[in-house]
Amino acid sequence: MKIVDLTQKLTEDMPLFPGTPGPKFTVKHTVETDGFREMEISLYSHTGTHLDTPAHVFPRGKNLEDYGADQFCGSGLVLDFSRLGEKEITPDLFEEAMDKALSQPRFQRKTMPKEGEEEKDRRLSSIEYLFFYTGWDKKWGDKSYLTGSPILSQAVAKKVTTLDLKGIGIDAISVDPLEGDGLLAHRILLEKEIIIVENLKNLGGLLQENFEFYGLPLKIPGGEGSPIRGVAKIR
Repeated sequence: MKIVDLTQKLTEDMPLFPGTPGPKFTVKHTVETDGFREMEISLYSHTGTHLDTPAHVFPRGKNLEDYGADQFCGSGLVLDFSRLGEKEITPDLFEEAMDKALSQPRFQRKTMPKEGEEEKDRRLSSIEYLFFYTGWDKKWGDKSYLTGSPILSQAVAKKVTTLDLKGIGIDAISVDPLEGDGLLAHRILLEKEIIIVENLKNLGGLLQENFEFYGLPLKIPGGEGSPIRGVAKIR
């Protein structure tokens, strides 16, 4: 069994959404003085590699308590946008990346199609989490991580909502620009209860892999989001 870690390290100087205070890790007890070591941890719920539920942008949206643990794991597929640079992911680019990803041998037909079945729909039917690999995770720790990262156009966000997905993920700070648009892609996706995972890493190593994604949140009452330890289990 091979596990790929998709999670960025939590540090006090880590990249953060503008205006978000950094996490704090304070040693409160030590082995030398207390016989055991314990830390106090303080951080915002959307710090580091984390997920968003509908309650993040909708007052009456579903929160962490409204989902079973199975909502936060499932079969994954990675789309390659690593050559895009500081651009928006448009429908044409999305379809091109999707067609390339679905050309992998694991999606090739072994049985006759059902009547009326669309080939792309058949190949996508086994996918529960769709990931956008931009390569932006390589900038983690540098100021450039927060500037110019690829984002989802509203049209692409709407396309994603037509797929039968549990969630999506990206290796950048957000699926939306950091300023000015009112988190429109978030709203489009979360209105359809598609979980959003941000600040992932190592997606490039999964482009040709058949894998299961696991990104379980903390069990926070009423929580609209949570840091996760995201991993991929290679089949």
